Amino acid sequence: MGGNHDEHFEINATSGTVTLRKGLDFEALPTIPGDPESNVKKVNLTIRASDMGSPPLFSIVPATIWVLDKNDFTPEFKKRIYSKLIREDTPAGTEILSVEAVDGDASHPFNRIFYRMESGAGDKFTVDSETGVVSLSTGTALDFNVHSSYILHIFAIDGGGLKSSLPALINITILDTNNKLPQFLVNTPDGVYHAKVKENSPKGTFITQVRGVDPDEKPILRYRLDFNKSEGRNQDGRIVKGLPLHTIFSLDGNDGILRMGGGKLDRETVEFIRLTVEVEDKGSENGKQVDTSQILIQVLDEQDNVPIFRKPIYSTSLLENSKSGTVVLTVAADDADLDTHVRYSLLPLTSDPDSTDFPLRIDSETGAIAVSLPKKIDREARQWLNFTVYFSVKLIHIGFYSSLC
Repeated sequence: MGGNHDEHFEINATSGTVTLRKGLDFEALPTIPGDPESNVKKVNLTIRASDMGSPPLFSIVPATIWVLDKNDFTPEFKKRIYSKLIREDTPAGTEILSVEAVDGDASHPFNRIFYRMESGAGDKFTVDSETGVVSLSTGTALDFNVHSSYILHIFAIDGGGLKSSLPALINITILDTNNKLPQFLVNTPDGVYHAKVKENSPKGTFITQVRGVDPDEKPILRYRLDFNKSEGRNQDGRIVKGLPLHTIFSLDGNDGILRMGGGKLDRETVEFIRLTVEVEDKGSENGKQVDTSQILIQVLDEQDNVPIFRKPIYSTSLLENSKSGTVVLTVAADDADLDTHVRYSLLPLTSDPDSTDFPLRIDSETGAIAVSLPKKIDREARQWLNFTVYFSVKLIHIGFYSSLC
């Protein structure tokens, strides 16, 4: 007689059996006042029983049908694909975005939704199971050079255990931040650049090139020499003070090429130079980013020094009748260049009438001058012996003289 608005029920006219005529939709039924998420709803029917008398008599009774909810809806995301750009220096714990799913069930717990990270996050991202908020994991850090993007798969699960048919896809792109230190590329066991340069090399002579790398996407690398932390040492290993390294060397700040500057480089003054070089990323976003290395330069010798006699003039006396081989004196010359060997020779003055029969000879190796004639020297024949001592260095003959009186 009433309550069967959508004709879900029917009753047998003779037996009074009430049966379901067509399926009920729990979500379409009116909610119970005060308990909108109850998993039970009711349908109030009015049933009349009448006899076949004349006039017929009847009676009316209310019948309540309790309808229990069934978990017949899976949760689905309102939006399936999300995109987000974040910097690699984003602090741990930062909220990135939130996902949201809905469930067609009308009662608790079937319409309660939980969120679960299925894949793609590694240990970098988490999702709050209650709210769907995706955050950067506590204690983690992003690195653009390790992973420049992440694709997260998140599923929604309702209180009855049904899982969303498709996951929410979250495409997170990591933006590079200039926050990493540059590093020098040095392929030596001691981690130092090694180079050689000849002394007296002209300005602009190429010596070596240093090179730094930076894992950041767009570094701005610049090079400089720190002369306050550089030094030069002579061939004895002693530090040379007051060495004007800033005039001797020039480093290109853009390409790291080291060349000779305008200053003179003299091996006899300094043989080894240790330069401190820096590379700095000028594009740094997190303070100064610098790496330091060293350039060890060996100064190569050139034959640029004239040997010098230890005395400008030598003089001595010689007894007449001295025997052949008698040493008169020994001369010596020094050469500041490396690997030089001085040889000595005598050249009598052309004004000496007896120069073709000169009574002395010199040891080319030691510089010892001795009597060389088989006959004795006669003072009455000559009172003076004037001559020039020559020396040679390797293949370069250089004249110098000393007098013997």
